[in-house]
Amino acid sequence: MAEIKVQVPRDLEINLGNKLGVDLSKLLEKPLREEIRKINERRIVLMALNKIFENSKLTDKDAIELGNKLKKEIYEKHNKQIK
Repeated sequence: MAEIKVQVPRDLEINLGNKLGVDLSKLLEKPLREEIRKINERRIVLMALNKIFENSKLTDKDAIELGNKLKKEIYEKHNKQIK
């Protein structure tokens, strides 16, 4: 099994410590697994998007303009529903 060294802020070290009988490995395993899962999901999504748009002629400027137009239309739609 790989070993990871973690620097624990002083306030956490004082509050947790081994005095509470806390197994820090077990405590950190679940959040670490979750974070790695999220990173892998984002990586997969980015790879898929890169593949989808690899032959796109859309420029960054065009994408920003389309995004702004879409945000404005969504805002107006929701604003109309509120009134």
